[in-house]
Amino acid sequence: MALHATFLVRALRLSYDDSVVTRRYPLELLKRARGAKVDVTSRALSVATQRVEAAEGEVVRRVQAKVEFERELTLARRSEQQRLERGELTVADLGRAAEWSVGADLQKSGLARSLDEAKGALGLAQGDAEAKRRTLVHAERDAKLVEKHHDRWQSARQAEAAAKDELYAEESHLSRYQSGGGKADV
Repeated sequence: MALHATFLVRALRLSYDDSVVTRRYPLELLKRARGAKVDVTSRALSVATQRVEAAEGEVVRRVQAKVEFERELTLARRSEQQRLERGELTVADLGRAAEWSVGADLQKSGLARSLDEAKGALGLAQGDAEAKRRTLVHAERDAKLVEKHHDRWQSARQAEAAAKDELYAEESHLSRYQSGGGKADV
């Protein structure tokens, strides 16, 4: 009877250990923080990528504006040259043409500066996106390390639990034979 009571106490203790006292992963907060960092950095990369796309679109728009202006400028100068060759222009027309040419050159250099600014903004946006991409890669790597550690920890807990179950099963089996009148020699 005493051995049977010991087995019951062990069985109750086993029940208490497995159902009431649960082992939590000790790095759970770190695991969540690393996962959250991956989410935040991936959103930041998405925003940076959108900025790059917008900057690329702005560069394309400014290149097109510059090309269109230069085409119109060439057509206007060609037309003016033809009128000059035909003798249709007066001295006053030539003065206005010179002033117009200076204004057109200023506008052309303004468009070139504007294009350079857009290219600079594109370069900055690309640099920022690349930095965010590297940050995301590092965050994903860190999260994966914790995830692998969690998997190893979980496997160790499962192996430990299986070993305990096997030990308790063996103790139970042995206690049955010992209480049965000396059958433990089997």
